[in-house]
Amino acid sequence: MRYTSDYRKKQSGGQMDINDAWKSTCSVLLKEEIGDLGEFEYYLKKFVGPLHTSRRSILSGKQVTTADDDIGLDVSYISNDEREAYLAKYSQVFDINAIKDIDSLISTLSERFIYSGDILSGRFHLAERVNRCSDVYEVHDSQDVSNSKYAAHCAMLRYSNYVFGSDCTGEIDYVVKNFQGWKSQRMWETTNTQHCSDVYFSANVRNCQEAIFSFNQEGKRHVIGNLELPKDRYFELKRKLLAEIADELRRKKDIISINEILGAPARGGKEEIRPKSWDITSSAISPTHSTSYFGRPTDYPIELDSAFATTTSLLLQKPLSGKMTNYESWLMRHVRAPQKTKSAMSGKALWVLPILFNEPVRGTHIGLDEAAQAGKMKLDEGEISRLAISNAKELLKPIALFTCDVALGENRQVQDVVSFSDSNTVFASSTMYDAKYCAYDCWVSHGAENMFGCDHVFYSKFCIHCYRSLRLTRCFEVSDSTDCSDCYFSHNLEGCSDCMFCFNVKAKRYAIGNVEMKKDDYLRIKKMILTELAARIEADKALDLDIYNISTVKSSKSKR
Repeated sequence: MRYTSDYRKKQSGGQMDINDAWKSTCSVLLKEEIGDLGEFEYYLKKFVGPLHTSRRSILSGKQVTTADDDIGLDVSYISNDEREAYLAKYSQVFDINAIKDIDSLISTLSERFIYSGDILSGRFHLAERVNRCSDVYEVHDSQDVSNSKYAAHCAMLRYSNYVFGSDCTGEIDYVVKNFQGWKSQRMWETTNTQHCSDVYFSANVRNCQEAIFSFNQEGKRHVIGNLELPKDRYFELKRKLLAEIADELRRKKDIISINEILGAPARGGKEEIRPKSWDITSSAISPTHSTSYFGRPTDYPIELDSAFATTTSLLLQKPLSGKMTNYESWLMRHVRAPQKTKSAMSGKALWVLPILFNEPVRGTHIGLDEAAQAGKMKLDEGEISRLAISNAKELLKPIALFTCDVALGENRQVQDVVSFSDSNTVFASSTMYDAKYCAYDCWVSHGAENMFGCDHVFYSKFCIHCYRSLRLTRCFEVSDSTDCSDCYFSHNLEGCSDCMFCFNVKAKRYAIGNVEMKKDDYLRIKKMILTELAARIEADKALDLDIYNISTVKSSKSKR
């Protein structure tokens, strides 16, 4: 089976491989091994953003690993390790004097718009069946992983080690099946955890150590079923429960998930599929501002209008007129939108973080302000004594409520945001940490500033419609890229600046369609393109062209 060959050990210099790491993690968490990693593939993939392996390279026909994104199945792909062959074929000089507008430029360059899978950047070693991973060691079957080692079946993972089957989490170690976690260690089947350790089958726990089957707890130790226990009693029950968990996993290669305890139906072998509801404009080829999702509430952070004007002035060489909210539908295109639900306690309206884990459990969400009250409900000593894996869902039902909301640090003017920390003037977004003057984003953090309509972008500033990228500055319609500035309609770039309509290149400057040119020629064409873009967006409050459809979009003039 995968992960177990002697060849992999040799490739690792005889050091621990991913299967060893899995066994070590199980020993740490369950006090015993339960089998090889390859036996648990179905279990670990549950509720994790899916990889795609059905696409084939247009150059070689080889299988290409791609990720959970908005690029259609009808576009061409290469593997990232085929960039040299791609560039040899698709970087020929073209007649720049024939470029009169966006349509003529796209027509001239259209055959170069080939997307890439298997994207790896930075330093990496033994990364297999992965996409968009940076600075990783022994990472497998995963997407959007950075600065991590020994991980498998993960998505959106950062600065973590020994992690399996987890999604939307960072700075965690020795963890299996964690969702929306941060700065925590030694966990199994958990969601919405911060600053925790030794936690199992629990949801919305913060600053807790040693907790099992617990919900909406903060600053607690030795807790089972929300009931704090004497230390000796807790560890007596913990040994019993861990032995049951290990036995169940060893026999069935699966186990009830914390998601199912919270009310979700059993997965029943179903494949994970990204919900269409995450993209509120998915059915619109040319989205307009006629449909409002967030609208403009009375407590809207009005400073965002000027921040948006500043950003569009930098990117389009003129500010777009009017209020930022006039462009809502366009800005939310291809951004995973927070989903609407109602509190299971009060019925009040709530936003839900758009990750697969949350989709089937909207009915047990509660508000952040309600979580403290919900956390006071607990099992009694008799119920704790009877608690087992086999009856956990039934016994825990009265207390199995949770919130995916997070509000940490110091914040100012944060409106309609699901989870946030140390943010200033942020609106209509999900998971915003260390961000200011941002709107219509999903997981945009770490020094984020003036970011609009972006999804999973870190360490970046003054961008619109950028996706799954690191360290971007002044970029517009850029995806799957790192360390770039002043780039437009580009995909899979590394270390590029002042580039437009470039795909799968490194270290380019003043390039259009992968061809570097004289600075004056580049700036002349750039000005022409940006003038047209600004006019079209301002007139329609939308743009029918984006980085995801650029290879298939028809002439814009024929549509208008």
